[in-house]
Parts: sequence; structure tokens; C-alpha cells
Amino acid sequence: TSAADGSAVAFEQLYRRHCARIHALCLRMTGNVATAEDCTQDAFVQAWRNLPRFETRSAFGTWLHRIAVNVNRSAPRIR
Repeated sequence: TSAADGSAVAFEQLYRRHCARIHALCLRMTGNVATAEDCTQDAFVQAWRNLPRFETRSAFGTWLHRIAVNVNRSAPRIR
């Protein structure tokens, strides 16, 4: 069973594999730990919801990176 088939266990493995890198990206983009944590969570939630649309032409990490960038662009900025 794969994450694309709705396996939470498989998605957890993807989360564990990519979480640190996505969080680092979010932190670089936001400059705020709390906002970065929120954006990281939002990116993974969006990835989970959109897994049926994931096309395997690119790597999952590449696709997730793009989701995270888009989430960060729309995140409120704390000054």
C-alpha cells in the first residue's frame, strides 16, 4: 500500500523523510520559527489532500517543495 492509496503509514514515512528539509525551507522563507512550523504543517496537509493528483513525472520531494514554496508565499508575515 502506498501513500497515494491512502496509507497513513506510507505517508508518515514520506513525512519523516522530508520534514527536516521542508521545515528548513519554510524557516528560510519566513524567518520566524512559529510561522515556519505552521507552513510546514500546511504543506504536508496539502500534500496529503492532493496525493491523488500527484503525477510521478517528478519526484515526491520536488512536488512537496513546490507546495511548501506556495504555502510560504501566502503565509502571513510576522514583523
